[in-house]
Amino acid sequence: MLRETIFILLSFFFFFFFGYADPAPKCTRSSSFVDFESEFELVQHQLRGHFKIIDDCSFRVSQFDMLSGFDVHFWGALASDFDNLTTGFIVSDHKLNHTYSNFTFDVQLFPNITWDMIHVLAVWDLPTASNFGH
Repeated sequence: MLRETIFILLSFFFFFFFGYADPAPKCTRSSSFVDFESEFELVQHQLRGHFKIIDDCSFRVSQFDMLSGFDVHFWGALASDFDNLTTGFIVSDHKLNHTYSNFTFDVQLFPNITWDMIHVLAVWDLPTASNFGH
């Protein structure tokens, strides 16, 4: 009985002090880009898909097809020309390093990234400096 009581008290202690998670940050929908939709423009690796800005912090990719690359990321740039793309930046920690066929998923932007910073959203392979599509 004493052992069970101690176990219950310890369980309560750990749950109370360690058993909660911080809630996901609330994301506003104040950007004028919210609800913007577009199709990815294929450049290589058979990239296809639909893109929609959900809120100020995230976007949804649907009907996404792509052949795998080496170190592929969602990439922000000021324009779709090669000079601007090569000076672009990774916009999320979502990696795209395998083959996709008709996938749908949501992507969170890094906290320091806003839609005003992204004029072109590309799928970019870092080692080869290759635009798979934008």
